[in-house]
Order: sequence, then C-alpha cells, then structure tokens
Amino acid sequence: MSKKKDFFSKYNYSILIPAQPKCIHFKECGGCSFQNYEYASQLNLKKEFLQNLFKKEIKLTPSPEQYAYRNKMDFVYAFGNLGLREKGNYKKVIEIRECQMMPSFAQEVYAKIYSSLQKYNVESYDYIEHKGFLRYISFRYSNKTKQIMLIFNSTTPDDVQNTKLENIFEEIKSLVTSIYWFQYDGLTDIPVPNIKPVKIIGTETIEETIGDKIYLISPWSFFQVNVDVAKEVFERIKENVSGNCIDLCCGVGAITIYVENKTTSIIGIEQVSQAIELANKNRILNKKTKPLFFVADMKDLLQFAPLEIDTLIIDPPRAGLQKKVCERILKSSPKKIIYMSCNPKTQKMDLDYLSKEYELVSLEGFDMFPQTPHLETLAILTRKED
Repeated sequence: MSKKKDFFSKYNYSILIPAQPKCIHFKECGGCSFQNYEYASQLNLKKEFLQNLFKKEIKLTPSPEQYAYRNKMDFVYAFGNLGLREKGNYKKVIEIRECQMMPSFAQEVYAKIYSSLQKYNVESYDYIEHKGFLRYISFRYSNKTKQIMLIFNSTTPDDVQNTKLENIFEEIKSLVTSIYWFQYDGLTDIPVPNIKPVKIIGTETIEETIGDKIYLISPWSFFQVNVDVAKEVFERIKENVSGNCIDLCCGVGAITIYVENKTTSIIGIEQVSQAIELANKNRILNKKTKPLFFVADMKDLLQFAPLEIDTLIIDPPRAGLQKKVCERILKSSPKKIIYMSCNPKTQKMDLDYLSKEYELVSLEGFDMFPQTPHLETLAILTRKED
C-alpha cells in the first residue's frame, strides 16, 4: 500500500495487528488495502483518523460483516484480463479469479462469465490506445433478495464480437435477474455510461432492502454498498428527523422513504432524472404518500425550501457541498442539519463553513467499507440561537 496516497498516511501503522489476507489477489489488486490487518486494528486506525481530523472523541460503529458485504462491483476487461486495476497503477489490470467482497452466489456468476470470455475469446478493450471491444462488466446484486443485475459495456461491435457476446448472454441469462448491454464509443472511462442500452434481458430493475423497506435499483442508481451498515446510519437519521424535511441528494429515495413517518412533510431533491423516476416507484412500492421528489441540482435548494425547514438531510458525493451550496444552506436556515458523508475530509471543510451559524452536536463514524481505508460519517448540527 502506498502511504503517500493513503487516507491515513501520517498515522502509526506499527500499532496494527497483522492478519492473513483472505483474498489470493491481495498483494496485487487495488480493491482492498487492509486485509493484512485484524479488523479490530482497522477500526482503531479509522477511529484515530477521525479523532485527529475533528479533534474530538468519536464513536465508530463496526460492520456486521467484514467480507462479502458489497452489493456492487465494477470489473474492467482490458489488455486480455478481467479484473481490477493493479494497486497504484492505473495502466495495468490484475486478472481476478475471485473477489472476497462479493457473496458466494455472485462469485459463482462471475466465475461463469470469466470462463465464457475465455471460451468464446471475446476481445477486451485497450483504454490507453482506445481500441478493442468489451470494456466493463458491472455487478449489482442484493445479499437479501439474491437478485443479480449484470451490466456489459462495450464499443460498437462487428458481427463476430456481437455473436460472441450474445452467446454469453444466452449461457448466463438463467442465472441472473437482469442483463444490460451498453455500446459506448466515447473516450471517457466509465463503467456505466449515461446512454440508452441497446439490449435489456430480464427485468429493468432489481430489488434491494434496508430494514423493512424495498428499493428498486437500476444501472444508474447510487445506493449504499453495505446495506447492514446503511441501516444503522438510517436509524440514527430517523431518530433525529422531525417536522418539515428536505432530503438533498436523495438518490432513489432511500433515506427519504426510510424516515418519512417521522416527518410532517418531506421533499427529495436529486439531479439524476433516472434516480427520481425510481424514487417515485419506490415511494409507491413502499406505499408512502408523503414524500415528494424533484429533479434538481443541490444548488437549487432554495427553490424547494418551505417557509421553515425543520430538518435538512444531506448525503452528497465525495466532493462534498462546497461553498456555493453551503451558502444556500445558511440562507435557507434549517433548524437542524443531518450530514451523511463518505469523505470525512470534505465534510470537515463543509462543517467548518456551516459553523458560522450552526453548532455540531453529534458526530459518529460507521465502517461502511471494511478492508479498505474508507468509512462513513454522520454529523448532526443545530442552528445557533440568536
């Protein structure tokens, strides 16, 4: 692991207790960084990082599962290898035969696809020279429902490559719930392009659950990758929600729907239109009438703010809110802000800005990503009295 680029480069790695990595690819693959440390040591390091960053004592909730917890994986197919990029080297792909972050039922499908690619000699893509055919194979699945969605991303094929991929679809379609095929000739290196698929086999969505709530997921949906830990976070959010509420960056409505019964009214805002379409379907699926969902950028918060926002929920991308959105939040002046983040560093910058008018009353960590240096944090702020 390169400590120069690592989240915790300045911390004392010597205190960590060594462990035997479970994955045979650990030394090469860049997917995980901490498998060679006991889980208790991982938690101690993450807690130390948070406490040094925020200068306060912080509770850190562990993950119930340390392996096979993810519900999403993107595998690159490049230079003849299906797998993940080498640790610290974007230009090399490590051939992956197994991934311990995936549950066994998804690994079985992965093994079948791996074998079929070899059997039919499907051409891989060269993302340095921008030539070739099959670029990515993405997995979305649920540990709860056991449904699997496969997303194939290729360039526009010739007849030979088209036939080969169609043969693979025929072999695996009975093993999964959904198969998407995107043909994308752009230079941007993305697993799931924002274009219309050329083929869908099976259902357009799969179902994921958090607690007693059911959520439809599509190829474009953002969703928490560790639903057991997500439930812990959502419960904490629910405990602190009240009154008129806005859920900024609501995605497919996961938090909105989970906490709606604690609110007087609740509005979900998300800039991805496909996500809002699913949010409305999820509202109906869960028999909820209170949530209202709108397609909008989070900078447009003031257009949707009621006269008095009692609770503002925020779960932004890794880049955080940044100054413009923070300014609009201060102008809308909610009584309480609940800020969920997958990047404590950008969250800290946003909290410092919001501290002009808000007091941080609670901050917790949640280990959403065992075996990696990443984690989730939840901050609760209340408006300072005049």
